[in-house]
Amino acid sequence: MSSGSGMDGVNRPSPVVTAHWLAVMAAWRRWFRYSVEGLEHLRSHECKIVVGYHGRPLAWDLFMLGAEVHREQGYLPLALVHYDFMKWPYLRWLTEGLVWTTGKGPILDDAIARGRHVILAPGGEREGLRPGWIRYQVEWQGMGYLRLAISRGLEVVPVAASGVDDAYFGLNDATATRDRLGLDKSRTAPWAGLGPLGLYPLSPPFPARVHQVVGAPVVPVIPPEDRGALLSDPQAMLQLHQKVRDRIQQLLDHARIEAGKSLLPASSESLDGGGLQDVLPPWLRRRLLAEPTP
Repeated sequence: MSSGSGMDGVNRPSPVVTAHWLAVMAAWRRWFRYSVEGLEHLRSHECKIVVGYHGRPLAWDLFMLGAEVHREQGYLPLALVHYDFMKWPYLRWLTEGLVWTTGKGPILDDAIARGRHVILAPGGEREGLRPGWIRYQVEWQGMGYLRLAISRGLEVVPVAASGVDDAYFGLNDATATRDRLGLDKSRTAPWAGLGPLGLYPLSPPFPARVHQVVGAPVVPVIPPEDRGALLSDPQAMLQLHQKVRDRIQQLLDHARIEAGKSLLPASSESLDGGGLQDVLPPWLRRRLLAEPTP
């Protein structure tokens, strides 16, 4: 399934699976008329935690972003995927062949050490498997991505795109349905989505216009001596988490506006990560932003 192992025993992506996946991404790109702005924020040899909104029912744009990174930098980022990927033969084949992972472990450690970007959608199935009348609304609860970035000294890069909630029209809220049925959380959430030729996955998606925006890092590298204090400060963590969520929502709105335009020069709207001075606790703000002590 893989093309061999590195010195640390972590497999490298299979050329066969990689070629297959890139062909699938090329087809998606044409189908969704995919475009992207802000790739300069990922042109780095250091790993970044790339967080994005979860489209319906797949994180369409995040997968296509991975193919863009491959085109520019020659490798596929590490995708942190839902554990359900290991339940289905095709998705398991992809996960193992592309050396993705469902959580912490040697694969994640290896990616960070090698400078391989890590892409994930913190909203997960709660965000991606909602009804069609709830669209483009960020719904992130867990802060695992933030704890990972802070503890490993990595920047958090926000990503969002238009069209990702228009691929299928959801007929139910999967999380609510599972709760009503009394199903264990480890069970696959039941969700029905309507495409142009019927129900998902028998129908292809609607050819929604996907325009993606990669924003500037919204969380900086936290100095090693400050990481423990920040991680143990629930209020500061919650405020920083809200900052990231708000930035994703802003990028969603921006991407949907841009998708309605012709492909013109980049918008003059600022996509930097500003506003950190309003989020970080004073002691860390002074250190990172060189704010003078009162």
